[in-house]
Amino acid sequence: MITDIQIATTAALYTAGNAVGGKFALPDIGAGHSQYRCAIVDVALIDKAAQAVVYELLLFGADLEGTVTDKSAYVLAANDRAKSLGVLDLAGMKSYGAGGGIISLSNIYKRLSLSGPTGYGVLVTKGAPTYTGTSDILLRITTERVLF
Repeated sequence: MITDIQIATTAALYTAGNAVGGKFALPDIGAGHSQYRCAIVDVALIDKAAQAVVYELLLFGADLEGTVTDKSAYVLAANDRAKSLGVLDLAGMKSYGAGGGIISLSNIYKRLSLSGPTGYGVLVTKGAPTYTGTSDILLRITTERVLF
């Protein structure tokens, strides 16, 4: 299953450690399995401006209680620690001129066990990108349902 998440960015300079967009849902990635299990197979981050910064994609098995605010320092809420399913590092932007750039992670096979059919994520920048619009970042996450 391929899930596209359009990250709502602010047209401005971000600081390392800032959330990019707010929290986002990965709807129905665990649907179709009685125990809500799946695996992330591939992740692509598409940046209209091809900014060569590193990102962290934090994954959660249940909805977050803490607040995630775009362009603000991300702090993991104490009640959300147990929901964490790990972090994927997104680095190595490949630039394609005016067409933008892509960071790609392939054959990850990161297993997830969710509390329901929907997973959640937060994207955090480790650099200082300057976005020029509100739709500069697109995440494309490919999952498959698995037994484990």
